[in-house]
Amino acid sequence: MQLTRKFLLALVAGNLLIVAASAALEIRREIALFDSDMREDAFELGRSVRLAVRELWRAEGEEAALSFVREEAAKQEKMGIRWVWLDSRGAEEAPRVVSPESLPTHGDEPAFFTLRGEGYGPGVLFTYLPVTTPIGRHGAIEIEESLAGRNEYLRTTIEGAVGIAASYVVLSSILAAVLGFVFVGRPTRLLVEKARRIGSGDLGGPVRLKQRDELSVIAEEINAMCDRLRLAGERAQAEASARHVAVEQLRHADRLTTVGKLASGIAHELGTPINVVVGRARMIASEEVSGFASIESARIIAEQAVRMGSIIRQLLDFARRRSVRKEPRDLVVVVDATVELLAHLASKSGVALSATHQDPEAIVAIDDGLMQQVVTNLVMNGIQASPPGGSVTVGVSCRRALTPADLGGQELDCFCLSVDDSGHGMDPSTLAHAFEPFFTTKGVGEGTGLGLSVAYGIVRDHGGWITAQSRTGRGSTFSVYLPKAEARP
Repeated sequence: MQLTRKFLLALVAGNLLIVAASAALEIRREIALFDSDMREDAFELGRSVRLAVRELWRAEGEEAALSFVREEAAKQEKMGIRWVWLDSRGAEEAPRVVSPESLPTHGDEPAFFTLRGEGYGPGVLFTYLPVTTPIGRHGAIEIEESLAGRNEYLRTTIEGAVGIAASYVVLSSILAAVLGFVFVGRPTRLLVEKARRIGSGDLGGPVRLKQRDELSVIAEEINAMCDRLRLAGERAQAEASARHVAVEQLRHADRLTTVGKLASGIAHELGTPINVVVGRARMIASEEVSGFASIESARIIAEQAVRMGSIIRQLLDFARRRSVRKEPRDLVVVVDATVELLAHLASKSGVALSATHQDPEAIVAIDDGLMQQVVTNLVMNGIQASPPGGSVTVGVSCRRALTPADLGGQELDCFCLSVDDSGHGMDPSTLAHAFEPFFTTKGVGEGTGLGLSVAYGIVRDHGGWITAQSRTGRGSTFSVYLPKAEARP
């Protein structure tokens, strides 16, 4: 077994080098991503504060603007915010870490400085965003964030990488020992036994080794003495290889198809928040809004950016579920907020979108982010199904309904969210497949059939259910039933 030991030592040494290099690259990548996230967070916070300061300064004056900065500083737990003057020499109003002359006085790009050592503990990241005031003086928003979290994250990452590397080396060593027996020890034993059988005149039972190395060459030379068995073995091997290739090609084609469908679905689902972000951004850029309305638009843009990140996970909920964070919420508020966000899309399509509720308040235990996705999917389907001049109506009402058999089949007091459209409707055969993943009646590139299946899964995770009624040429009605919540939000 000397060959096996040599093989084991070589494999372990190679694995150590690979794991070490991979861990080093991963740690560097994680550090770079963490630093980038810290700078991005500081920039986004500073940009929003700078925008508010500019608007307040123009509208209410210097004191109101600087008071807003102090209020924002009081709200922050992880970051320090301070207003500084770039032409000031006083310790209270000047930048802490650099001379004012080294900071830009114009433009929107931030300046970052990282300081470590005495007086700064584990390190501090300073971010400066220049602000030109209406009085002609140049100021800046100074944001200070400790690097303690970054250092702790780095330590945890290194410990995890070391643990993974150690586990990988141990497992690879065990695997190498097993493979050494399988690919060296066992084939050698088989070859010896075959040679002994040939010496006794037994030409049956050819040696079949799956690996392609020196031992397999010896086995092929031995099997060459038994032509018929060798030929039969070659035919069997050729057929097995052909089947393996065919199966792998089918699996590869299926993977490509699935990737394409998911990509299309993601593009479709991201359309709504992207349009919201673009619309609000254009309103700010064109100065259609100002003051508090401008701040509100910026807040909506930030919310939709966060929402776009969560949409990808929501699109895959039918296959990869996550726990639902349910809290008592007003379903009417969630519906109205969603309708407001989608109103401009409906208007662009020539469809009238409205919300009419029979109950002014509907308290249900929901994850409001996921439930907003349900409403978005149903409303978007209605808008796409309705012709120009059509309508989509969303409403919330209190009903006593019979639950499906798999949920108990009992009567229950529920709140019903209904979405009615004036589209072309569906025939019974199409309606029967409406909630199946990837089933769609839309043209190529217009949809993937994920919207309803995702909505169905989210509602089931909330203990509710969805029903659909439709008639060809008469439109469709989708109803979401959710149990009432006992507690108020």
